[in-house]
This record gives sequence, structure tokens and C-alpha cells, in this order.
Amino acid sequence: FEQSSETRTQTSCKAQGSESQLTVDYGRLMQFMKELRTHFQKEYGSEFKVGNLYQGSMDYSYFSLKPSELGAQQLKFVLGFNFVEMRMEMYLSGQNKGVRKKYWKLFSESNWNKYPLAESIDESLYIMRHVISEHPNLEDTHSLKEQIEMEAMKFMEELRSILEA
Repeated sequence: FEQSSETRTQTSCKAQGSESQLTVDYGRLMQFMKELRTHFQKEYGSEFKVGNLYQGSMDYSYFSLKPSELGAQQLKFVLGFNFVEMRMEMYLSGQNKGVRKKYWKLFSESNWNKYPLAESIDESLYIMRHVISEHPNLEDTHSLKEQIEMEAMKFMEELRSILEA
């Protein structure tokens, strides 16, 4: 039995807390993610080391943005699409579990709580998360790219100012 290419490139995901089915054209979303990565590389290549696009999972597709000033702290930002929740998200993450644990503890013991922390750092690859867009509209990629860029830069600037202090 062979699936058509259209069937293979579509992913159907349930929205959490909803009975409705949302269908996203996986190929179209991957093309958008590639364009988004290229945009960040062209616009902010001198500010960030932009990682490769990871697309090997049906749960997440993402790429990293590593600011040079946070290199000594082994921290990075990750911009990705969460297929389970059907949304664009940005994360503060670390190079390894020890780094993530150190900064998760630092934030969890502080009174700064603008963005949600991972529930358990032992079960997570990120320290904190910012939801950029719930159910992003791929029909208007220009506006979506602007929204993502604005929210991502705001998230990164807020955290960089705290982490550099």
C-alpha cells in the first residue's frame, strides 16, 4: 500500500483540550521554517549563531539561536513549531542537562516569573518557554514572520538583559 505524496506531507494533530482536528501541511510548514531560519540568519547573523533546522520529529521542528555573549554561560535560544500543541514557541535552553538544571534552579528560586519554567528540568530540554503564536496562520506568512520575529526578539532581549546582569 502506497500513500500519495499529499497524504505523506500532511500531519493531523489534535489540539489539546479540543475535539476538533487540525491539519497542517507538513511540507509547507517545513518550507516556512526554512525561510524563517534563513531570515534570522540574514538579519541577525552577526548577533547569533543560527543552528540547523531540526525536522526529524513529528513533535517539534526547530533551530537554535546562540548569542555570543551567552556562550560562556552555555545558553541558547530555540525557536520551533510544536506539532502537539500546534503553535510556535521559543525556549531558553542550555548546552546540556547540567546547564539547564543550573539556570532552571536560578529562575525557580527568583521572583521573576514572566515566562513559564519547565515543570521538571529532568524531563525537559528547555528551561523556560514563550508561546509566540497559537495555531499560526500559514496563509499569511509575511505577517506571521513579523509576529515571530517581534516576539522572539522581545523574549531574547528580556532574558539577555537579566542573564548579562
